[in-house]
Amino acid sequence: MAEINILQLIKGLDIGGVNGGAERFCMDLSRQLSPMGYRVTIFAFFRMHTPAEAEALQALQAAGLEVIQLAEWRGNGALSSYRQALHGLEDYVQSHPVQIVHSHFQLGTLAALRLKRQCPSLIALRTVHNVQEWEQTLAGRLKAHIFTERVFAARLDAEVGVSQAIVEQLRAHPGATHYPEKIHLIHNAIDLPEALPEIKPPRVEGQSFVIGSVGRLAEQKGYRFLLAAIPEVLEVIPGCELHLAGEGERKAELMAVANELGISNQVKFKGYLGNIPDFLSGLDLFISSSLWEGLPTAILEAIMAGVPVLATDIAGNRELIQNGKTGWLVQPADAHALARAILHAYHHPELRQQFAREARRILPQFSIQTVTEQYAQLYQRLLAGAV
Repeated sequence: MAEINILQLIKGLDIGGVNGGAERFCMDLSRQLSPMGYRVTIFAFFRMHTPAEAEALQALQAAGLEVIQLAEWRGNGALSSYRQALHGLEDYVQSHPVQIVHSHFQLGTLAALRLKRQCPSLIALRTVHNVQEWEQTLAGRLKAHIFTERVFAARLDAEVGVSQAIVEQLRAHPGATHYPEKIHLIHNAIDLPEALPEIKPPRVEGQSFVIGSVGRLAEQKGYRFLLAAIPEVLEVIPGCELHLAGEGERKAELMAVANELGISNQVKFKGYLGNIPDFLSGLDLFISSSLWEGLPTAILEAIMAGVPVLATDIAGNRELIQNGKTGWLVQPADAHALARAILHAYHHPELRQQFAREARRILPQFSIQTVTEQYAQLYQRLLAGAV
């Protein structure tokens, strides 16, 4: 196979801060594609100068991948930074042979379409990582109405949803009516080790009980409801601790909420952590309190680590957790429901171990190796004009 040049477009490399699961997935996908005969270049539109970014950049370069950071991050809505990034991307495409541009965020998709207009033979596709793509404002709804629901479906060569819920959402868009063949389901994935860690015996009542989550400290993750659940939990489990790994724009606000609730001593904001498996291994229960998701890799990582999962009953989470069989699902934005479920999990250590074991049955289909092969097949069909 002749070498195929693919550009992967992401917002940035500040994983766990401004950036999250979409960017991390792109990194894992790129590492897997490289030995398969693809020449992958990752374009990070914005440089953020954080420890997480430095670590991600070092890991990608160690894997032999070319990473180009295009502009300085100046916050959402900074058009000058985006224009600078766009011009840098256009200059690269004009001087390098490129067959495929694969975007993992909305502004990257607009850039991919601009490149395709300049070079019609270019294959342009996007992966949709979340059910909610734009900000929940009038401007955001207008962008969704124009771009997501109409332009993207009509002008891209393919759209990939990481969950069945996202695929159904894409198919319902007016612009997709005449192009159902452009929409594909390829799940999010994680890099599975050859041997999974052992599921440790659960701690029983009377011992310390550590619950936690991994993700950006953002509105999407619903952490304000999780914090609101903790006082009720502490009435029954005085030694319970909540550990949150990640950075984000809501950190100061969430720390203030914890202080107002009088639970600051029980809530540990861990910040950015380079070794998530080590963090997960210290938890008795993983909690995803998200208000919306695509297909959260954080839940997959918790399952891989052998940690039982309590999650909100939303699209994406439902594709990973079966309530009462492989974990617990509760209504989103409901602090009391979270508290009740945490206490139920605490009082049933045998269920925690059973659910952790049963949940692992889904992992093979979410292996990054399996998913990379699916993307490689899609790329080949697109290049052959078979999609």
